[in-house]
Amino acid sequence: MKLGAGLSLRQAARNLAAWLGLLLLGYAVFNILGLRTILQPIVPSIQPHVISAVFDVVMIDPGHGGSDDGASGHSLKEKNITLDLGQRLAAALQKEQISCVLTRDEDKFVSLPDRVNLANSIPNSIFISLHCNYSENSTAKGIEVYRCVSKSNADGVQVASALGESFPIADLESELAQALDETTTAELREENRGVKQANFFVVRNVEVPAVLVECGFLTNAEDAHRLGDPAYRQRLADALARGLISYRSEVITPGVKSAQNNLDERRLRDETSILFPPCTSIAEPGPTGSFRRTHPFRSAAAKGQRLLLWLSNRNTG
Repeated sequence: MKLGAGLSLRQAARNLAAWLGLLLLGYAVFNILGLRTILQPIVPSIQPHVISAVFDVVMIDPGHGGSDDGASGHSLKEKNITLDLGQRLAAALQKEQISCVLTRDEDKFVSLPDRVNLANSIPNSIFISLHCNYSENSTAKGIEVYRCVSKSNADGVQVASALGESFPIADLESELAQALDETTTAELREENRGVKQANFFVVRNVEVPAVLVECGFLTNAEDAHRLGDPAYRQRLADALARGLISYRSEVITPGVKSAQNNLDERRLRDETSILFPPCTSIAEPGPTGSFRRTHPFRSAAAKGQRLLLWLSNRNTG
């Protein structure tokens, strides 16, 4: 009995080893022939939504409205300032043959999702939301331009330049924010607070290049005094329009510039800012009470002559 039991155990062990060997051999063949890949369920690839870097419409979003006053200070309400700025910005862009759509054109409440839905329904557009700032620190002042930290659908959106190249939408928003910051700083001759990042609802959920501009602090006496002046609001609207036009010129032919190219250009502008002060937008009364803008030193010939003069002085200095 004991001998028979020993033989049975050894035979069982041999059988088990044989089966394990067959299993390992089958697993190896399964992987070599790629059957695992073939038998895996086919997951359809999701094609990214491609939008054009070149825009036909500017979506202007005057913040707050109706029952939502927004920030307030020095007898000013944010909802009134942003509506007036939005209307002035639309008029300035329309003079340049750029179409505009406002999320509100009167003192009414529009929910944030409704603003986003309207923006996403307009193809080939960009989005600019206008706001006024508030701070417990009454010395805080200046303009801030915000772009999104992370879009809700950033992975599903690609931007195609005029040359057919594709870029993440964040690159476009960075360009747009920088253009607005530069023109408002140059044309208003004021120190801005620069480009910042945040996840504001409208900017995060709009599926086109979008920025939010805080146009000054209503809690600061200087900013509030300026924002309460219709002439200053016109200058600010013109500066924002110039920034949008500058951004459009950057993407309409060469595509999105690289960060290094932008850095080199800003360094050149810094070096030449003393000799070549930034061009300002000068408002002159028009025949019907409107304003027309003149642009000193805007011609290519004048710019070229001044650049040659600067290079000559630099080489001989």
